[in-house]
Amino acid sequence: MSRPFCSSGLPLYRHWPTRAALLFDLVLEGPDLGTYPEPGSAVGAVATAWLKSLRAGVSVPAVRTAALAVTAQADHDPDSARALVRIGEDRYAGFNRLLEPSGVQISDDEFTLLYGPVLARLFLDRGQVTDAFIDAVVAQSKSQETAAGSGRQCGDWPHGSFMCWVARAL
Repeated sequence: MSRPFCSSGLPLYRHWPTRAALLFDLVLEGPDLGTYPEPGSAVGAVATAWLKSLRAGVSVPAVRTAALAVTAQADHDPDSARALVRIGEDRYAGFNRLLEPSGVQISDDEFTLLYGPVLARLFLDRGQVTDAFIDAVVAQSKSQETAAGSGRQCGDWPHGSFMCWVARAL
């Protein structure tokens, strides 16, 4: 890693002091695919667009490899653990910025429930994340509301939460 980086003559380790820092930058600063959504007031539409952007980003082989490498090292390497936390915090804050026009902000748990199925499908199931799958992820709270029949306006989601808002908006 100490060989000169590109034509600048700078060693790689001076630009990225750790492997985790390199992978962190690769995940967050990966190629601009032009798919990152604009802020909006339609929460379901923003969530759908963001999940499609996530799908596009982790479909880039270098980004996918970097994300998996940081995740794999996080239990044993403190730098990777910090990088993974920072990636999550960055994406969480970015998603909430997209929701600002709607007046809705989501919790950590709601964010995990939103992106979790997409990453599980890609990394664990090794399956395709289709538009229909993304629509189902966003709509799942609506089906829980109907199936629950509990008289609660939002099924199992706390009233006033992001997922409750999505359920009511569908």
